[in-house]
Amino acid sequence: MEDTVVTHKKPFAFLSRFYCAALMILICSCGSSANLNEGIEKEDAALIKKLVDNNADVNQYSDFGWTPLLTSTRKGNLEIVKILLAHGAEVNAKNSNGWSALLIASRYGYPEILKCLIEHGAYIHTCNHQDWDALTLAAWAGHTKIIDILINEGIRLNTKGKNALYYTGLNNRPDIVEYLLEKGVEFEFFEESWEDLFSAGVINKVMGQLEEEKGNYSLALVNYTNASKYFSEAVPKLNEVIDAIETKESKDIFLSILGVIASSADLSNVRSGNRSAIRYSEIVPRTSNASNGSKEWYEEVIKESKNKCSYCEKKIEELKKKNS
Repeated sequence: MEDTVVTHKKPFAFLSRFYCAALMILICSCGSSANLNEGIEKEDAALIKKLVDNNADVNQYSDFGWTPLLTSTRKGNLEIVKILLAHGAEVNAKNSNGWSALLIASRYGYPEILKCLIEHGAYIHTCNHQDWDALTLAAWAGHTKIIDILINEGIRLNTKGKNALYYTGLNNRPDIVEYLLEKGVEFEFFEESWEDLFSAGVINKVMGQLEEEKGNYSLALVNYTNASKYFSEAVPKLNEVIDAIETKESKDIFLSILGVIASSADLSNVRSGNRSAIRYSEIVPRTSNASNGSKEWYEEVIKESKNKCSYCEKKIEELKKKNS
């Protein structure tokens, strides 16, 4: 009787085939995602549609920490935004700075994209890492259509702390300040910095103008008086900022000169063969990279504050005559 030879298959061979297949899927997926990001950058809707139909990852973050939906929203491309949302893009995903697509659309003024995002469940009360909500971002940029959409959708008008009205005043946008006041955003005063005082001055000046137009001269007088006070108090605080900038500039010039001297001393030691000597350039403090802003810019704010203060003082005199 002949011996029967039994051939056994390699154990777990099916798993090897499974892992190979999975690896191929992963490789294809990575390639599709890379092509998707490329399509997003080029705003190629046809390519994007083809890729997402073939299961490209619509929620993969780019090397810069942005999802395809965030990038498409920043570019203002409604067609691509709709394609991504229809294929499962996470509508509330955020980048590393806490910006969602809704915040981006609000900041850059894309009303149709904003409405599309809200229809797909975008969280309207979200904030970025600076605690700026969509209303504040829209107001800062002056997008009244965006403001209307957000208010109609029920965004909170009066949040705790510095709200949309505060930052609009700080941005010196009396037209948007008036718009927000008419929509019911309330003024809250903060008194810590020149920013607080300048913002309060702009807001109270607008409030004074609105009350004057209504014939409420007593209230207008109160608002103009407050505005004049806030602008005048902002000026010395702004001068303190300018003094600090000038001090920093002088220090940086001194450190730069000291650094050149230290480098020259180090080079002299190297040339003389004295390699064990102290490296002077390593002990000289570095100049600060931080900047408090342009001195000229702050000077312009001072000029603006003084002009607004003068305007309010004239209005105060006019209203006193009307009330007498």
